[in-house]
Amino acid sequence: MALDPRHIALVLSISRHGSFSAAADALHTSQPALSNRIAILERELGVKVFNRNRYGVTLTDDGQLLLRHAKAMEATIAQAREEIELKKRGSEGPLSIGTTAVSAYELVPRALGQLMGSKIVLSVIEDFDEVLIDKLQAGELDMVVGTLGPAPPTIRQEKLIEFSFALAVSAGDKLARRRSISLRELAGSQWALPPLGGAFRRYVEAIFLNNGVPFPEDCWTFGSAMSVKAAVQHAGCVTILPRHFMRVEERAGVLKAIKLADSSPARPIGLMHARVRPLSPVAERFRQALHYVAGSLR
Repeated sequence: MALDPRHIALVLSISRHGSFSAAADALHTSQPALSNRIAILERELGVKVFNRNRYGVTLTDDGQLLLRHAKAMEATIAQAREEIELKKRGSEGPLSIGTTAVSAYELVPRALGQLMGSKIVLSVIEDFDEVLIDKLQAGELDMVVGTLGPAPPTIRQEKLIEFSFALAVSAGDKLARRRSISLRELAGSQWALPPLGGAFRRYVEAIFLNNGVPFPEDCWTFGSAMSVKAAVQHAGCVTILPRHFMRVEERAGVLKAIKLADSSPARPIGLMHARVRPLSPVAERFRQALHYVAGSLR
């Protein structure tokens, strides 16, 4: 028996209002009728969706999974309504893109440049990979451009490019004369690194771990990759960055990229989108633009 999407939507309403009675009032129905519809849903699924007690209701693990799909349904319906309204006004979209700092620097802007001339309602959100994946699953984003890795089976991944990493120093630093350098030679250096919790920071930490080098004690943490670059340029710090991420500063003669003698595998960057939700025409054009730009950057 197919699930009734209206029953799934009820999960979202009950979760938001905190109780069956409050949700019933908001939906202008009776609590027994609402409870009956949830009972039908639980019977169809063969699992409990809510735990009930005298203090209210809480979602079970299966309920949390269903809630994610309910949010995605709500977002899809809202997007459909907005897409139709925009079409009436001669516009395309909306197109919502999630990206990480590394991807936002060159890959995403260049791909967006391929869409210039079109009247598109567009938003780009920069955040940690994990946060963006959650938003993608909730239907808040059409796609994510970021680090490829383990992902939920509901997400399709397409590899775009691999970015190699290097040590970044100020062009005036005495190390700038070096062609290559090992992490052990940098003991005592003042490091500038991206914030904890992000895939970029974990990648840098993994380079030290995989090469058996203690993580630097003198480490300043900055809220963005751009701030990290500024600290290298103006404060004499060192850091590890993707080569492409400092290309402009290298050409301007303010930063120098030095090859790491230690093992530092390239970081795969790719496109992620929901398997079950087809891309809109404008999202598909952006996808093709990403692949084109990635090919030109290799």
